[in-house]
This record gives sequence, structure tokens and C-alpha cells, in this order.
Amino acid sequence: MLFYSILFFVLSVINFSLAFFVLYKNPKAKINRIFCVFGISVALWGFGGFAIGIAPDRTYAIRSLFILNLGQVFIYSTFYHFVLVLTLNKKRINKILLYLAYISSLTFLIIDRFFGLVNKDVVKVFGFYYPIGGIGSWFFAPFLLFFMSYSIRLLYQKHKTSKSFLEKNRIRYIFFGASLAIIGAIPNILLVYGIKVYPTGNISAVIFNFTIAYAIFKYRLMDIKIIIRKGLIYSLLTILITSIWLINIFLLQKLFKYITGLETAISSILTLAIITFFFQALRDWIQYFVDRLFFKKSYLKEDLYNIISKEIASSIDKDVFLSSILKIIYQTFQPFLLKAILLDKEEKIFKEEFSLGEDISIPQFKFDEPIILWLKENKRELLKEDVERGNYPLKNGLLENFKMMSAEMVVPLIFENEILGFLIFGERYGNNVYDYSDISFLIGISHEIAIAINNANVYTNLKKRTNELEIANRAKSDFLSLVSHELKTPLTDIIANLYLFKTKRMGDINQRQMDGILTMEERTNNLKNLINDIVDLSLLEKGRKLAFEIKDVDISSLVNGIIKDMIPQAEKKGIEIITSIPDSLIIQYDEGRIKKVFANLIENAIKFNRENGKIDIAIKEYDNFIEGSIEDTGIGIPDDKKDKIFERFYQIDTSDRRTYEGTGLGLSIAKEIIEGLGGKIWVEGEVGKGSKFIFTILKKR
Repeated sequence: MLFYSILFFVLSVINFSLAFFVLYKNPKAKINRIFCVFGISVALWGFGGFAIGIAPDRTYAIRSLFILNLGQVFIYSTFYHFVLVLTLNKKRINKILLYLAYISSLTFLIIDRFFGLVNKDVVKVFGFYYPIGGIGSWFFAPFLLFFMSYSIRLLYQKHKTSKSFLEKNRIRYIFFGASLAIIGAIPNILLVYGIKVYPTGNISAVIFNFTIAYAIFKYRLMDIKIIIRKGLIYSLLTILITSIWLINIFLLQKLFKYITGLETAISSILTLAIITFFFQALRDWIQYFVDRLFFKKSYLKEDLYNIISKEIASSIDKDVFLSSILKIIYQTFQPFLLKAILLDKEEKIFKEEFSLGEDISIPQFKFDEPIILWLKENKRELLKEDVERGNYPLKNGLLENFKMMSAEMVVPLIFENEILGFLIFGERYGNNVYDYSDISFLIGISHEIAIAINNANVYTNLKKRTNELEIANRAKSDFLSLVSHELKTPLTDIIANLYLFKTKRMGDINQRQMDGILTMEERTNNLKNLINDIVDLSLLEKGRKLAFEIKDVDISSLVNGIIKDMIPQAEKKGIEIITSIPDSLIIQYDEGRIKKVFANLIENAIKFNRENGKIDIAIKEYDNFIEGSIEDTGIGIPDDKKDKIFERFYQIDTSDRRTYEGTGLGLSIAKEIIEGLGGKIWVEGEVGKGSKFIFTILKKR
């Protein structure tokens, strides 16, 4: 009795939840509304079965019959209606049968409500009350079996004829669940007719619900997109294990009593002992299964996302990073074709820039093409499957575009609400489909690609406009000053919050999160230094001299402190730092400025040095000045570029895929600082052997 009633209750809760969830996701969609009615019908049948199963007496059970009948008479008609909409079946004969299904359901409800001809009474079997069929049941059962079986046949036919892998997978699960449900319902029907068979309809109906839920999660059935999170999964896992625990108690109690003849109390104790012994192992196995089923892809895609992010960061050349990224995506998802269509702003068209897979020629897209109009308005991915099934504006035009592109899905490349292009994905090899996790991942990657494309476009435009910007030099200086000021304020907040996270004042974090915070802190400090360089540059661009705050500076302690901070960077490349610095050497200088000079030169020596190289840092004291030198064993500087490296923004490696990061401001600002107080700086060395930067500073001002 307990097992039977619990399953009916679970069935009722699941169907009510599923019905209203589907309706909530898209109340305007016809298929969602029909499924909601079907789910409510099953839920009412389940709740009625639960009420009858736990009824304390015959009178209470008979009163509950109406709820059960209210649900069961509409199950076959609403399911048949759901299948017709799902399979897009609009044949005239099926429309006539649909009217017949609803009319018959309403008829059975009326004759049962007023005359009790479907379920006339209840009888106690297997320890619980169960309905007894009346005259009407001899007609109701054939209608139920016919429409359910015919619906299954329609699903099978659609599965055979459909060319969409996504639709095939959706239908496959519904077909399997519905077939199991109709087989499981047969014992219930036999019991209504007085044939004593244990009813299994509620068990098969619960399984059917799980197949529907899985089709929604995995294949976006009814165009529902959901994200399954671990917290939700493990909550359901707890419920599942508890249910299994209760079911096993019930079954093992019966088994022990049947085999040993022992009383229920003793069999319960033995049952509890066995279940307790296996409970943890069962829980661990199910948790492992859930991780493999739902989250294996997320782990793999996280690693893939990191790889793609590194590819994006490795080059500013659009052709280079786009080629690398799309090859990774192509190898991972294995579509028949993958194309990148990008906007050409000068020609005002979208045209193919990169292609993998099948060699299909795609014409250029003007702004008035249906696919372009739709992407501009909606700014989200679009699947051919959705267009075929939905009521889309410009539907015929969209379908024509999909056919011309041989596409299964398009994903827009959006930056700041502007469409920079879109990616075209063909069908996947091996009958695979793009499930929601795949689409979510590709959407995330498309945002990264769009940002990179925008950066590449900006970089290209900057290179083209360099000469023009020289004319507007003062305006540029004002802009740099404004930008640096605006960047400093949020950057201060970012640095402060990173410190709070790093010191765990905002709560505990794991090692992986700490690594991410340390990386962000390092990048933020680099950005801070860059902003400070821009501030100095903006002053110089305006023709102003750098301001100096002269005071006594212990140059020995200052340089040793900088070296201490730089040691972790040097150790990463196995670089040895050798110093020759006098003790307690005091000069009159701006401490912050001279610190910047040493920091820039030492950082460059590390950056441009070879693996396991060496850096010699020396300071010599003379009567009126000191001479500093930083010598490395790195790549060296050609003779014809030794003067140019002190120019603003100058870099030896100006290729799109530079090996070393930097803005080209460090040496320029260092020169301004040193010369601003009467010193000078120059460089010596040979290409391939290293560089030696030498500078002089007056001891007193």
C-alpha cells in the first residue's frame, strides 16, 4: 500500500511541476499549453490514485474516484493533441480524430460523473482500494489504447522521416517513454476488469515523466532552455535515494516475510540493516553517475574555453586568432561545415572570411537579408529547427537563408550591441545535435571572439590613422589625461576588492579561485603601471615638464627593494641577478621617479632575456654623479635602432603577433625622467648577446 500510494503522489507532484514549468517557460507556444493540460490530467489521475490508495475506508475511496476520473479521461486526448503539434501533423483525418478524442473524453467524464458508468465502485486488493470498472469502462479502455497507440505510431513515422537530428532525438525519448507508459497501463486496465494483476501504470508514468524531462534538458523539447546546476541535481539525488530507500524497505519486508514467515517488525529490522549497509555506496555511485551524465562536458569545455582564451590573447591579427579558434571549435564539435561571416563596414556587407568543412560557396549578405535583420533585432543564436517549428517573422526568407548556407545554426558575434558578423554551423557528424550546453558554450565563445575582432579592428584602424592622429596631437593628450583619470577610479576599487578576496575577508575561496585572483592582481598592477605611464605621457604631450619632488634617497636600499620584488619574475625564467651596489649611497632625487627608471630597466632585462640567462646590476659612485647600468644576456638591439627605442611607442618587434608585451612607453619616460634632472641614458650591446643600459644621475640638485 505504501509503495503504491507514494508512487502515485510522486507522479502527481512531478506532473503538476512539469506542466506549469513548461507553461511558464513559454505560455504563448501552443505545444507548451497543450502539454500543460496533458500534465495536469496525469497529475489529477495520480492524485486521485494516491487519495484512493491511502483511503481509510470504502466511502472515502469512492469520493476520491471523481478526481481520478477527471484526470484519466483526458489523458489520451491531450497526449494525442500534443503529439500532433509536436510532429506538425496537419492531416485532415488526424484533425477529425482529435475532435473525436476530445468529444469522447468529455462524454466519458459526463457519464461517469452522473451515472458512474466508467468506474462504478472500489474494491480492496493488495492492501489498498482500487476502482471497479462499469459498463463505460468497456468503451473507455479501447479509446485509451487506440489513441495512445496511434500517437506512438505517429511518433515512429515522424522519427523515420525527419531529417533533423535534434527532432529525431526529441521524438526518440517521447516514443520510448510513451511506449513504456502504455505497456505499464495494461495491468491497471486488467485490474479494473477484475483480473488480479499488480498495477504498474504509476511506475511507467513516472518513468515517462523522466524521459520528457530529459528531452527538455538535453534536446530543448518545446524550445525550453534550462541550466542544470549541481545544487539542484544533488537535491534531486537526495530525493531519489530516499525514494529508493523507502521502496527497498517495502519490497524487502515483503520478501523476508514471504521467505521466512517472520513478523513484520523483525523483517523491518533486517531490512533497515541491509539498506543502511548499502546506502552510502549507492549514493556515491549515483553521484558519480550524475557527474558523468550532466557535468562531464562542462569540465571539458572549461578547459577548452581556457585554450581558446589563450589563442585570442596571443595575437591581435584577426586572421591568425580567428583561424586558430575556429579550427579548435571545428575539431571539438565536428560540424559538416563552419564559416565565419564578418561585417565589412566600408562596403556595408557581410562576407565570408573563414571556412572549414564542406566547400560551399556563400554569397555576400546585404543589410536587408532576413537572417541579418533577425540577428540585428534579436541578437541571439538561431537554429533552423526553431525556425521550422516556430511562427517567425520572415520565416520563408530565414529558411531560404538556412538552405543557401547549408546551416543548422547561426551564432551572432556581438560587441556593444553591434553585430560584427556571425558563425555558421552545419549539421554535426555522427547524428549528434547541438544540445543546450553546446549552444551555451558557443555563445560564450562568440562573445570572446567578438571582443577580439573589435580589438583587432580598433588596432587596424589605429595603425591606419597614426598620421592623422599626429595632427591632432594636443587633443590626443587631453584624451589620454581624461582616460587615465577615469580609469584610475574604478581600478582603485578593483585593487581594493582583490585584496579583500585574497585575504579571505569576503569569505573562503578554493585554490583555483586564489590562482585566478593572483592572476587578476598581477594584470591589474600592470594596468596600473600602464595608466601611470599614460599620465606621464599626457603631461609630456602637452609640452609640460615632469614634476619632481627632490629629497634624500637611499639609492642602495631602493634598488635592492626593486630587485627583491622582481626575483619571482626572474626565477620563472631561471635568470640569475648579480648586483654590485655600494652600501648606504645617498643622492638627492625624486624617489618615485628614480624607482620607476630602475623598475622599467630591470623588468625589460627580465622580459627580453633568454631562459637561464643573467642580469648584472651595478652602481658606481663618482664625485658629482652616479652611474647605473643594467646588463642582460638577452636578444640585444640592432645598432640602427639604439636611438629609436627611446622614442614614444617605439617597439623593435612591430609584427601583429609580438613575442613580448608592452606599450613602448617605458624607455621613453625613463629618458624624460633622467634628462629632466641633468642626466643621460644610452644603450650598448650586440644582437644575440644582450643589451646594457647605462645612465648617469647627478648626486645633488
